Formats: sequence, C-alpha cells, structure tokens
Amino acid sequence: MPEEQANATTAAPTAPAQPVILTEAMVKAKADEFKKYSQRPDADWKVVIDKAKEIAELEKTYKAQQRDAFLKEVSKVEARVLAVLTKALQPLVDAKELDKADGVWFTWDFGDKLQSCRIMKSSAKKASGGGGGGGKKFDISTDDLLKSHGAEVYKDGKTFQQAWDEDPDKNKRYAIRNALLKVNGDKK
Repeated sequence: MPEEQANATTAAPTAPAQPVILTEAMVKAKADEFKKYSQRPDADWKVVIDKAKEIAELEKTYKAQQRDAFLKEVSKVEARVLAVLTKALQPLVDAKELDKADGVWFTWDFGDKLQSCRIMKSSAKKASGGGGGGGKKFDISTDDLLKSHGAEVYKDGKTFQQAWDEDPDKNKRYAIRNALLKVNGDKK
C-alpha cells in the first residue's frame, strides 16, 4: 500500500490539454440544447443562467478562434506582399534613387480601386506664423511628470498615476497635469 502511494505521487505530470477548436455546428448544438432545456417547465433557473453564461462564453471563444485564424492567414499574405514589394523596390534602393527619402508609403484600396505611393521625407516642423494657440509652454511631458511624481498622492487618496489612468476626460487630465507641474516646481 505505501509503495502504491509513493508511485502515485512520483508519476509524471500530464501534459496540458490542447484547446478545442470550435465549429459553428458545435456552438449551434450547444445553443439548441440550452434552448430545449430552458423551455422545459421544470427547468432550474440557476442552471439556465449558468448555461446561458456558458453559451455566451462558447460563442465568444468561437469568434476569437475565427478571428485568430483569419489574422494568421492575413499575416501569411502580408509577408508575401512585403517580399514582392521589397523585391520590386530593391533596384531603386541599389541605384541610390531613394537615398534622400526616409521611406516609401504604398496603399491600394481594392474596394475603391485607389492606389497611391508617397515618398516620405521627414523635415523640421515649420514655425507657426503667429496667431492661434500659444504653443508649448513647458518643456516637460506629462509622461515624464508621471514617471517622477506618479506615485505621490493627488486627491481622494489616489496617486497622480491612478487618477490619470482612471479618467480619459481632457479637462480632468489638464487639471492633473497642472497639479503635476506645481509639484514639479514648473508652475506657481
């Protein structure tokens, strides 16, 4: 008996189960089974709720698997398209015709049959001719301020970082930035 227990505890762990690839028929069969059960007069509503959640999760998993399979196929095609475009542009790169460019941007919308190609060249941003906005008043970014002071308490027991992450409202974030600037000593 003790020998059997020792062997049972030293047995090799089993490999994790492979995820089941769902089909539309499998999801439909589960949904039909659920529908039949939920229409029974003696159906337990707690079980109905649990089964409904199970069906919803099954449908979500099925859609995710379909999306993942689609994206996998698209990435294969993207790799082939990239190889073709690279091969086509290589003579221009070798001839140094694109040396002054920072890149090539190519689009082709099959639905509208629109094609465009743009040679990109980065250049310094032109100075504003006046009027309009006041421009950048402080040389420090909000990200840098959050790195420096994000763990400090802001309001209601929340840190600056928590308050920033919690609410994407521009006005609230502006107030948080102003408070960060004060803490940093950049604003009075």
